[in-house]
Amino acid sequence: MVVLGIDKRVKICYTIHSSIAAYCRTNKKEIMDTFWGTIESMNGWQEAYTLLATLALVVYALLIPIRVTKEIRRRVRRRAKVRSVESTLQALLNELPSLRRDLVNIRSAIRDEPLTALVRFFNVISPWYDRELNQFVDDLHDVKDARFDFFLTPLTVLVKHFYSAGRNQYGWNRTAIGQLVTDNDVYIGNIHGLWTHPVSAWKSVKNEPKGSWGFSDEYFRTRNAYDVIADAATDFMSAHIDSMINLIDVLTRRDNQSLHAA
Repeated sequence: MVVLGIDKRVKICYTIHSSIAAYCRTNKKEIMDTFWGTIESMNGWQEAYTLLATLALVVYALLIPIRVTKEIRRRVRRRAKVRSVESTLQALLNELPSLRRDLVNIRSAIRDEPLTALVRFFNVISPWYDRELNQFVDDLHDVKDARFDFFLTPLTVLVKHFYSAGRNQYGWNRTAIGQLVTDNDVYIGNIHGLWTHPVSAWKSVKNEPKGSWGFSDEYFRTRNAYDVIADAATDFMSAHIDSMINLIDVLTRRDNQSLHAA
């Protein structure tokens, strides 16, 4: 018994039905004339019923391959989508260690220069935001392949971090897709009564006297405006970076690297 590959079966079925359809379209009048002529030439309704029953069986026999062809084509499309999702997922997993190293380096730099670290952070995250990975997460869910189940939840949360810390014309990172983030593009403010200004402006007041706020609270007496903005930037980055590093560790664990396991 010869076992054909699924792609070859699709091609054979498609060729057969294309040929039949083309013949019927070309010779429709002749086919109908012949059919009704045969009916009229029969001696009685019994022979006509026999012909109609035979014709019905022929049509049914032709419809079976059509249904089989549709099912085969559906499976081929699904298999192609699974392969595409698998390839994209593996590529992402290969890139995540580099992202993790960048995040660790930024985390180490926060203490000395938090606003500079913030601009670096946005430059690292923005290209991931630009990739619009929400659609890929939807595809990962839609294929319903058990091999991907483990990756779905941590990857979904990681992508949410990309969007939350990504570009936003009304947020902190006011850049367009593909744009390099600079001190003049990151706006911070509306914190403890401070107006919103770019990082470049906040850096210019870094050395102003501490405690010039007029508040008696210990926090304000030991800080100037730059320090308050720097603290907000530090909290923002820490909330994202720590969680993202943990998610990357989960996604790239050695025993989860193979997507070909049963």
